[in-house]
Amino acid sequence: GFWIGGLGYGEDLSIRGRVLEAVGNALPTKRPRFLPLKKGSPVEVLQAVLLGVDVVEVTFPTQMATSGYALTFEWEMPKEELEKDKEVAEEGLKGLEPETASDTKGVRHLNVRDAECREN
Repeated sequence: GFWIGGLGYGEDLSIRGRVLEAVGNALPTKRPRFLPLKKGSPVEVLQAVLLGVDVVEVTFPTQMATSGYALTFEWEMPKEELEKDKEVAEEGLKGLEPETASDTKGVRHLNVRDAECREN
């Protein structure tokens, strides 16, 4: 992936938007784009996502939670989008169900003790 650095230190949102748009157009779309932001308000995160950033590292949610705030959002997805998403999900899951119980793989558990890590 790609790390997009140098942003999130108080620059104007319109300037950041132009930079993210230019960088997004120059980078391959098949690789993830990572953007660390100093604070990362909801508006900053939405801007980054809308301009093609895949992962945003921010401190805002943690700062709000430690101050006793809960961030909640309400959004109603249009019915046609729900149906479209359901069709895409069902198509993607076809053929993934095991036909018999013997086809299933065992679940692996990770044990962590002190500095030792081993898989069972």
